[in-house]
Amino acid sequence: MINLHADTITALQSDNFEYCHLVDLPGPFYLTNHDTDLVANGNTYSAQGGLLLSFNNIKKDQALKVGSYNLSLSNVDTTLSQGYMASNYRGQDINIYLAILQNGVVQGTPFVSYKGTLDTFQIKESKVNSILELKVTSRWSSFNLNAGRYTNDTLQQQLHSGDDFFKYAHQDVTNLGWGKE
Repeated sequence: MINLHADTITALQSDNFEYCHLVDLPGPFYLTNHDTDLVANGNTYSAQGGLLLSFNNIKKDQALKVGSYNLSLSNVDTTLSQGYMASNYRGQDINIYLAILQNGVVQGTPFVSYKGTLDTFQIKESKVNSILELKVTSRWSSFNLNAGRYTNDTLQQQLHSGDDFFKYAHQDVTNLGWGKE
């Protein structure tokens, strides 16, 4: 059951309202698909010229499911893309809200459309655009998994500066010389 703020209900009963999505990303980064910046939940959600490119439809269901959700961001600012490449945000929360607006102002409290965690991300560069694709999974997706992290040099340097254990992990090693007589 979704409980709506009284101001949200009043706005929905009027003939003059619009809606938009607000997204809380790890970092923290706050984005909206509205054409102007919005303030809600004590945060300013940036429009950044249509940064929220697309996301698949959110499906509400009473059953516990281990689903995923794809979110594509266009015109990716270098701060955002570099932030995701330099830090490990895997497993951190991503929240998507639906906000009701009147005259460009959020009415009441936006309600949660989807709560999940960041699973993976991918940056697609071309001559004309840059797209950051995020795969958001249900919080239940890692319920039975052991905690872990990706093994690459960037993450190793964040945790243990100067440790070169994963420096060459990306190279294909065909002969380790083990197990030979």
